[in-house]
Amino acid sequence: MSGFADLAEKHFAATAELQAANSRIATLEAENAGLVEAGAADAIKLTDLTAKLEAAQATVNAKDSEIVTLKAEVLTAKGTANAVIASQGLSPDALPPLEPRADGKDKKNLTMTERCLAAAKASGARN
Repeated sequence: MSGFADLAEKHFAATAELQAANSRIATLEAENAGLVEAGAADAIKLTDLTAKLEAAQATVNAKDSEIVTLKAEVLTAKGTANAVIASQGLSPDALPPLEPRADGKDKKNLTMTERCLAAAKASGARN
């Protein structure tokens, strides 16, 4: 009978271990379900970010293409301007700068309005 008691005790111990294992399996399955959901959400985010990256890359490529086109247009315009200048017998170095009054200190390059304002200011200072 002692053998029967040992078998019964082993059976109860095995049953308890089985219940603990089943409990652990349920816990792991719940954790796995949560991870699967998080993975699906991350996959959606990844797809969205990939689409945004592709759109941004397309925009960058379009802008790069536009830059190349604009550089070509600038070179063409410079060539045309140099051809016009050369046809007038001038060298590009002999031309005045585009903004001679940028600092406003050169009195020789003032417009008529600026000269009148300067004269009025000077006469106002004398009176």
